[in-house]
Amino acid sequence: MTRLSFLFSGASQEPCQGNVGNDEVYVPFGGSALLNCTHNCTLAVWESRLRKKNVLRGPGWVSVEVEDTFDELGASPISCTVAISKDESVDNTVTVIFYEIPRLVTLDMEDMLEEGKSYIITCTVHGVAPIQNLRVTMLRGKEEIYHKTFKDDSRVGNITEAVTYQITAERSDNMKDFSCQATLALGTVIGNVTVPSSNVTVRTFEPAKINLTLSNTEVLLGETIRVSCVLTNEHPDQYSVVIGLNGEDVCEDPKWDCNVTVKETSPVANVT
Repeated sequence: MTRLSFLFSGASQEPCQGNVGNDEVYVPFGGSALLNCTHNCTLAVWESRLRKKNVLRGPGWVSVEVEDTFDELGASPISCTVAISKDESVDNTVTVIFYEIPRLVTLDMEDMLEEGKSYIITCTVHGVAPIQNLRVTMLRGKEEIYHKTFKDDSRVGNITEAVTYQITAERSDNMKDFSCQATLALGTVIGNVTVPSSNVTVRTFEPAKINLTLSNTEVLLGETIRVSCVLTNEHPDQYSVVIGLNGEDVCEDPKWDCNVTVKETSPVANVT
């Protein structure tokens, strides 16, 4: 967008005006911006709290190089003030926005998911500014499942931001790549800059459906019972089975049934 300022001094004269080009300029943190103001007025000067250097003037123009003098990143206005007369002037303002592209984006989530169970996904954007221009997107393959923006966030400076989202695992998630990305909007000149995370490939599994049977539920110390553990899942061979007595493993795969000897005196012996 071009911003112009006008003031007519008479019907036969051209208006005094200044032109600063785009009203927003994005500059990487630690860098500088070269700004130019064209005008047809008697005097034009750049005014800002930013550090100004290399001020140059020519017929109908004045340029300046500016850099941030503050520890915190943020937006700073700078004005090309054109003098209409001794007592009158008009400001043409540019907003200089110092930015920091995220140095790293990470996705934290489990990679073995039980179908029907809920899990938290965390996407962390490490070192970004300004956060108001940030969009965090979470993806399942190429499908967007969640996004968050920060337009109303009042924080300034270099920020590390963690975004969380809850999913419920489905069978269709099996072997899918989950990821997230941080997109920083940097105006019409630079455009959008996107930094992706690494993929997390997940596997899903069905909750085990167990049918546990005992040959006898009342035995004496030293007696043996027959224990059978049957999985009724569609693919039972994908599961590992351990049969335990009072917390002690008594038989493991590939035996899904075995003889168990009760070795401890207890009112109740728990077979799991």
